[in-house]
Amino acid sequence: MAACCTRCRSRSRSGVPPSPSRSTDFVAGLITIILLLAAPALAEVSSQERIVPRGTLSLPDEVADQLGHAVRITGLSGIAWVGGGRYAAVMDNSPQVLFFDLQLSQVGRPRRVENLRLLTLESSHDYEAIAWRPTRPGSLFLAEEDTPAIREFDVENGRELGQHPVPEIFLGRRPNRGFESLAVEPDARHAWVATEEAVPLDGPASAEGVSTVVRIARVPLTPRAGPDGIQLAYAVDPPHAFTRLFDGDAISGLSELVWLEPGRLLALERSGGPGLPPFSNRLYAVATAGAIDVAGVTGGLAERPATHVAKDLIWRGELGLNLEGLALGPRLANGSRSLVGVADNGGLGTPNSLVVLEYRRPPPPASVGVVAAVGAVVAVAMVVGGLCRGWVSRPG
Repeated sequence: MAACCTRCRSRSRSGVPPSPSRSTDFVAGLITIILLLAAPALAEVSSQERIVPRGTLSLPDEVADQLGHAVRITGLSGIAWVGGGRYAAVMDNSPQVLFFDLQLSQVGRPRRVENLRLLTLESSHDYEAIAWRPTRPGSLFLAEEDTPAIREFDVENGRELGQHPVPEIFLGRRPNRGFESLAVEPDARHAWVATEEAVPLDGPASAEGVSTVVRIARVPLTPRAGPDGIQLAYAVDPPHAFTRLFDGDAISGLSELVWLEPGRLLALERSGGPGLPPFSNRLYAVATAGAIDVAGVTGGLAERPATHVAKDLIWRGELGLNLEGLALGPRLANGSRSLVGVADNGGLGTPNSLVVLEYRRPPPPASVGVVAAVGAVVAVAMVVGGLCRGWVSRPG
């Protein structure tokens, strides 16, 4: 820039009429370069989260246990990513966990399942959700809705390692509408858990045209994690619209939570109705940071809409499957993440299915500092261009 100004002054003193377009072209070119460099960062601001279905894959109906006995695989209701291509899925009303390897294509399409293994747990409960603790050799957290509780098991032999207490208000859950979801933070110090439908103290169960308000609680998993102190009110959508084919009640509930990062969760809602389509699933991004803590509210959350946590719909699907569990999986070739879900076939005559989705999330938005820096450089370029034009216009 100094060289530019020197040339401008020398041309003015020589009496050669200046070419105003050259300094203008210089500034315009500089601004163009800056904006081209900044464009990717600025474009990030308008990007949106997206879910792209990548396919389904059937699981076997039977798998041999450690004694060689054939065990029927049914009622898969929760899944956890163990690492690499390895997953663990839990069957409700069963003490057994199914481990398997899932191979995905570079874009996330499911190719095949192999290396299936069953782990029999020391205690039997109605397990509905599962999460992985990445220790050595590792352990499993399972949420069950009959106590209800979060229990931890040794991944090698199924021995129970302990039970983690949950807020007392969950003891009054509706039958078969207890813990369906479980998300453990990466440091395994806290877990997020919620009932499928509202506890009676908080409001009604779901029905056609009626939503239900559940509590999402962040609970400590280690003594050093400190008190939980966090409960959020989450309003589940009413059951989806369907064409009635037979008698029965429509239901809608929260079936899974996925931890994304501090302050953000994915919530999987599942609704069913006695008609077509039989099932519908919805994925919402939930901002937990800054949300109202309702731990001190003893009931009536349905009547307190101002306390309900904000949620943003990012996907709605009617796959014809009872999608109940969901886990964030490995990154794909394009940098996005895979989401692997399990469908519960219990009593429905449908196959045991894996559902693979691609979770596309925008890069972090350009920070205020980046935008300010770009603006500052543009401003400097414009000032320099103005000085150059001023110098060349002065008499020699």
